[in-house]
Amino acid sequence: MATTPFVYLGVPIFIGRPKPVHFLFVTVGKASLLTMAGRLLLVKFVIQSMLVHYISIYHWPGSLTKQVTTWMHNFIWSGNLEQKKVVNVAWKNCCKSLKNGGLGLRSLEGFNEGTKLHLCWQFVKSGKSWTTLLAERVLRNRRAISYHISSTMWTSIKECYQKVLSYHISSTMWTSSSGDDANI
Repeated sequence: MATTPFVYLGVPIFIGRPKPVHFLFVTVGKASLLTMAGRLLLVKFVIQSMLVHYISIYHWPGSLTKQVTTWMHNFIWSGNLEQKKVVNVAWKNCCKSLKNGGLGLRSLEGFNEGTKLHLCWQFVKSGKSWTTLLAERVLRNRRAISYHISSTMWTSIKECYQKVLSYHISSTMWTSSSGDDANI
């Protein structure tokens, strides 16, 4: 039996909420040898892909997304996670698509919120076995319980459950798109 935290299928497994210490293994050793363009590509195609995978498993607290975003910002501009460098470009502009004048990076905050809503929508609508199991633990007469249970999935879902449920009941149709026009 393994002790927590550990990594399983590329995802850190731990007890409780995600914390920055769980994701420190993402750091890069020889960043000083890379140009800014190389660091940008490393963040864009490797580190953010790993983080998107993690966010699709766990809903991250806002403090964690801000910390990891700060690390990415510092790494791209200075080559060091902890060293800040004064930059004249707002991070939200860096997160725009290349077509819209950005660097094509993803907003972790926006992606985190989107995956939370998607997970909640699946919980309300899909009827899969995981949703039935979770519903047995956390719902009483289609109302969410008011006491705390230890569940990373429920922690993600409970913040938006009533809102998504009301949309589902009123039969409002949601559509999805590529997200290029999203204003986060």
